[in-house]
Amino acid sequence: MLQELIQKAKLWNRMRRARAADYRTKDRTICYHNWWSCDYEEEWFHRFIVNNIGTDSHTFHFFSVFGPREMIAHTPGKKILFSGENLHNIDMDFHVYRDYVLDAMDLAMGFDNLHDVKYLRFPLWIPYLFPPIVDHTRIRERINEINRAKSTCKHDCALIASHDKWGTRRPIYDALKDHMDIHCAGRWQHNTDALWKNYENNKLHYLADFRFSICPENTNTRFYVTEKLFEALLAGTIPIYAGGDNKPETDIVNSHAVLLWDTRETNHTPLISEIKRLQSDPIYYSKFMRQDKLLPYAEEYVYDRFTQLKNHLLRIRQEMT
Repeated sequence: MLQELIQKAKLWNRMRRARAADYRTKDRTICYHNWWSCDYEEEWFHRFIVNNIGTDSHTFHFFSVFGPREMIAHTPGKKILFSGENLHNIDMDFHVYRDYVLDAMDLAMGFDNLHDVKYLRFPLWIPYLFPPIVDHTRIRERINEINRAKSTCKHDCALIASHDKWGTRRPIYDALKDHMDIHCAGRWQHNTDALWKNYENNKLHYLADFRFSICPENTNTRFYVTEKLFEALLAGTIPIYAGGDNKPETDIVNSHAVLLWDTRETNHTPLISEIKRLQSDPIYYSKFMRQDKLLPYAEEYVYDRFTQLKNHLLRIRQEMT
C-alpha cells in the first residue's frame, strides 16, 4: 500500500511539472503538452492551422513524447500526438509511446509506416523543410531550392553532434579522419568553435561551407529519417549518412546524391574511394552536385501529407461541435 501511494505521488508530481510547462496559444487554438521548448506561437502546427483552416473557439490538444504518458488520460478534449523521435529504442524513455497511444488519440503522427485510420505518416523532416501552407507552388519552390543548393567548398567535412550514445558516428569518424579534415563543431569530438563564433550557431550557413557532412541518425531504424539528412541536402553539402535501415526515404531522396554508410557492411573501401575521388576530381564533383537531390514524386508526397493533415484537423474540429 505504501509503495502504491509513493508511486501515485511520483506520478502526480510528474504531471504537475508537465502541466507547468504546457502552453495554450493566445488564440486558444492549440494547447501543447509534453512538447519541446520552442516559440509556441510560431510553432509549425499552430501556423499550419492558422494558414489553412483558421482559428475559432475550439482547442486542439497537441502532445509529444517529452513527458509522462499518463497525462494523456487526464487531459480532456480532442488529442493529437506528434513524435519526431524513434519510439522503438527500448533503451529510451520514448519507448512507452511506441504504440502512438492510438487508442486515446484522434490523430497520431510520426515517422513509422502504420496502417490505421487515426495515423498519418508525417516525419519530422516535413515541418522542418516546408512552410505550413497547403500549396503546390510553395512546396515546389522549396524542392527547387534544395535541388539547386551548392556548397562553397571552403572546408572539407563537418560533423555536428552532441553525443554518440548509440555508436553510429564513431565508426564513420574513425574510418574517414585520415582521409579528410573533419571539423567537429558539436560537443562530441569538439575541435572548433567556428559554428558559434563565425556563424552565430546557424547550422545551415555553417554546413554550406563544407564539401561533406557526416550526419547519421542516432539509430538506424526502418523509416526513421529526421532532418539530419535534409539539412545537408538543403545546405548543398554531400551527406555521409546512415539511417532509415539503409533505405532513407527512397521515394523522396535521390540515393545517388547521398553517400550511404551501410551499417551492415564491414568493408567500406568503396565508399572511401568515392569520397577520395570527389575530393580530388573537380569535374566528377561538379557532375555529382548537378544531380537533383529530391525526386519528382517529392512534391506530390508532401502535398498529400499536407492535404491529409488538413482534412484530419477539419474532421476533428467538426467532431468538437
